Amino acid sequence: RQEFEAEFHIRYDVLAQYNIPSLPADCPSTNFS
Repeated sequence: RQEFEAEFHIRYDVLAQYNIPSLPADCPSTNFS
């Protein structure tokens, strides 16, 4: 679970930098990881 949580925090941080809503399921931009 910690792995997923860590990755989620990282993705959330990136999304926040781009001012993108935290909706990975509805945000193809998260696939750039």
